[in-house]
Amino acid sequence: MDLSCVLMLTLMVGRQEAGEVRLAETSGRVLVLSEGRLFREHDGTRTELGCTALQGPGRVLELAADPAGLTFVAAERGLFVLGPLVDVLDEVERLEDAPRGTPSSVHVDAARRVWLATEEGVGALDPSFFHGRLLATESLGAPPYRVRAAPGGKLLVQWAGGELVHDPAALPGPRLTSLRVDGEPLAPGAELERESGAELALELAGEGAGGATFRYRFDGHQVWRTLEASARLEAPAPGSHTLELVAEDEDLDRSEPFLVRVRVPYPRRYSGSFVVSAALASAALLWLLFAWGSSAGGRPVMRALVSAGLALVLALQVLAGLVPHAKGWPFIGFSMYTRKYERDSLVYAERIVVLRPDGGESVVQPQSAGVVVDEPWEVMRPLIDKGEVALRAYLEAWLARHPGQTACGLQVQAQRSRLTSRGPVAVAPLVLAHYRERSGG
Repeated sequence: MDLSCVLMLTLMVGRQEAGEVRLAETSGRVLVLSEGRLFREHDGTRTELGCTALQGPGRVLELAADPAGLTFVAAERGLFVLGPLVDVLDEVERLEDAPRGTPSSVHVDAARRVWLATEEGVGALDPSFFHGRLLATESLGAPPYRVRAAPGGKLLVQWAGGELVHDPAALPGPRLTSLRVDGEPLAPGAELERESGAELALELAGEGAGGATFRYRFDGHQVWRTLEASARLEAPAPGSHTLELVAEDEDLDRSEPFLVRVRVPYPRRYSGSFVVSAALASAALLWLLFAWGSSAGGRPVMRALVSAGLALVLALQVLAGLVPHAKGWPFIGFSMYTRKYERDSLVYAERIVVLRPDGGESVVQPQSAGVVVDEPWEVMRPLIDKGEVALRAYLEAWLARHPGQTACGLQVQAQRSRLTSRGPVAVAPLVLAHYRERSGG
């Protein structure tokens, strides 16, 4: 890092620390950045915020408000996130091609992209899953960088001796232009059939600003997983599935999904004829064994038949638990009730949250808007995928069923707790979907 860059970074921090930086939260409280330390003010009381990292965040450099109510914090020991209803900073694990190095600046735009500048690069992070992309460096000077908002939803990137206005909307969105599976080209909506345990050999091509990268998911899962341009995917569990593939550009914009229907037949051991035949053969063998015991000990043959039936029922129950659907039954392994977690790992609890005008949050049941569901993700997945339209419709239905209640928005959250050496600590949630009425702030 040359001297001019060091001086530039020093000036950035100096301007920030020349006076207090104040940021109002959706909860009505105020964050105060003073001399590299972060406080929260409420009812005239100022309290310094803690951190789940043992060494703390170090000197806090900059704050960035997320439209969904979170605050992203650039500090000398990393990028951190803070929720309006929790009291500790939690470090963001920067994944994939997110900017590395010590943060120097952070900004969150209206689309909730977290723009991060560091001593090594500048780029965007997803606000929920924290994967990222670096901006193409051809038009940028030498790091370190600083990012800030520019008019019209654009991004201003600054460095020693220069600046660049980056417009995420300037270029066409990304496209997935072709897909080959096992060497054969496929059109959107194509259907495949693969045996259980088989692999899909994928070859993808696409276009996008800064070059296209790729992601996939099965059956509408909330997480889009990264995928190389040439990759192999294991076929899903037996049944009919939908594989979705997208291209992603350097601004984390995604293309329209490329859908492939994948059918995986059930193995022969799950077929009705095989199960019935195996059950009958097992019953006959058990009857012979008990009948032999009855003749040797003078027991009635009918008693042998009843014993064989009871043994068969018990064996079928154990088999059902082992292969494959009930491995979590208590007599199989107690995984229904227990799970091992590593120290400093995270525990998640998904929920639907109604945002109140006073800055509070109310957790509501998925069926509270008048829908009938078997499991919560039947409601939450469409809210995540369809965005504002679905969130607004759900909120309107919820308000109609709860007269007298007030609300200004709706979120799908993954509540998180960090398992520290001091015990579980509530940290900022992942906001998987967000809608706030514009009149409500």
